[in-house]
Amino acid sequence: MAIADITFPVFLTLEEAYEGTGREFVFPRDDAVCDACDGGAPAPDQACSVCGGTGRTTMPRRLRVAVPAGVNDQVRLKVAGQGRWDPVACQWGDLYLVCYLRPHKRFVRKGFDLTTTVVVPTPQPDQITLRTLAGEVGVPLPSNPAVPGIKLQGYGMPKRIGGGSAGDLHTHEL
Repeated sequence: MAIADITFPVFLTLEEAYEGTGREFVFPRDDAVCDACDGGAPAPDQACSVCGGTGRTTMPRRLRVAVPAGVNDQVRLKVAGQGRWDPVACQWGDLYLVCYLRPHKRFVRKGFDLTTTVVVPTPQPDQITLRTLAGEVGVPLPSNPAVPGIKLQGYGMPKRIGGGSAGDLHTHEL
């Protein structure tokens, strides 16, 4: 990271990470020419009392950023050119968003796969309804009680890199 880069944390629910979301940020940005000195110091040996001689003032900036579907915990998203002004490099730094997923009461994420626990009533029915992040799904139960759980292909987290597919949902029975 360069000295002019800015980092912000983004806290997401598992549902937001599954669907993708947008977030609005307000942060200081040195992007206005100082009105007091018109971008230049009043005299060679004096600094402007408003901008300190930088010629720029800090203004609050609003920026809406899209967080893509399938984003994982501690992933850094880069928004190029939205950081601070670097007078040495004569360019804008970058904005980095570090995504943090909050724990979910029903699902545990491992990579692109999700795991959940289900309670199977006794006597065991032929089919149960499972809640997934995509909605409810009717699932036939295996007739062999030695099978420890069910795997639903494609009902995990979306794979945003490469696109198109998703992880799996694994169940454990209680």
